[in-house]
Amino acid sequence: MDDQKLIITNDSDGKTFMINQNNYFIVRLVENPTTGFQWELERIHDNILSLEQETFIQPVDEGMGASGFKEYLFYAKSPGKQYIKFKNWRAWEGEESAIDNFHIIIEVIK
Repeated sequence: MDDQKLIITNDSDGKTFMINQNNYFIVRLVENPTTGFQWELERIHDNILSLEQETFIQPVDEGMGASGFKEYLFYAKSPGKQYIKFKNWRAWEGEESAIDNFHIIIEVIK
């Protein structure tokens, strides 16, 4: 992996990105799990992309309960177009608990 990965953030909702095959990219979404709301990857087909890692990053200078970031590291396996959707919800409360959605389109090119 090289250190120059594309980082996609909350303000990129609805956008399309072109990624070269065999490269990695990160989706970084603001999250505060102490409220019970967490981002969840809702839709992906693993023939084009693979989810390599999912982590929560707590800010160093903030106290407990502060918002941090949920990061998803993806690998672009094969050429094609992939719609990715996330929802911010309390899983135990069901679909009606979703307070936000985030979606992007990734086009993997050779």
